[in-house]
Amino acid sequence: MYGPNISVDFVPILDLLPGSPDTPTGLGAAVVGDGNEVLVVWKPNHADGITYTLEGSNNGTTWTQLAALYDQFVFDEAGLGYSVTRYYTLRASNPYGTSGYCTPVVVTTLAAPPIVPIPPFVPPHIPSAAIRRVVVTGGIVIPEGMV
Repeated sequence: MYGPNISVDFVPILDLLPGSPDTPTGLGAAVVGDGNEVLVVWKPNHADGITYTLEGSNNGTTWTQLAALYDQFVFDEAGLGYSVTRYYTLRASNPYGTSGYCTPVVVTTLAAPPIVPIPPFVPPHIPSAAIRRVVVTGGIVIPEGMV
């Protein structure tokens, strides 16, 4: 018995447990390296023990999990090729639940660098009147002034 002047408030234990993490924010992506690599970063939640699930897509509709990263806030996707468009989204989870997905970001890798042809070797012009030919062993012909 508590007596006539004592009151007890009961707090449900579920109200004391942490919930699922907030939806991640600050998702960004940038082309790095030689132009066919993307660095994806995001702002961490304010709690430890969070696993971030990063997903990627080539069309913004069909998604594939790229990584599940525990307390990490950066991911590097290399070897994509040139002029490739990629979409990225992210969600966070902890033992109490999973957040929603954040707003996707889109990035396109750089175009392939141009192929610069190497011009053929053109020997310097030597006036034919100035050349007396000398044949060297092996059949190589060298102008006299070059020996």
